[in-house]
Amino acid sequence: MAKEYEYKVNGVQLVSEEETLTATEILEFAREKGAIPGKPDGYILKGTKKDYDGDDVVDLAEDNLFITVPSTPTQVAYQR
Repeated sequence: MAKEYEYKVNGVQLVSEEETLTATEILEFAREKGAIPGKPDGYILKGTKKDYDGDDVVDLAEDNLFITVPSTPTQVAYQR
């Protein structure tokens, strides 16, 4: 039986049979599980060790707790 690597994105638990994934792969899996809305390429993955983007390789044995932040500024509602 293959070893499984558990990780969380925005509080959503995910599992991989691979120890390393790219940031893009993690974001795509997170979108499929509903952890992020919209397109994965609109986000940066912030881990406990560092920030990851695009083809950056993430070692899930070392860094496995993530939040996402938009890679471009978003509109914010404000009250006058």
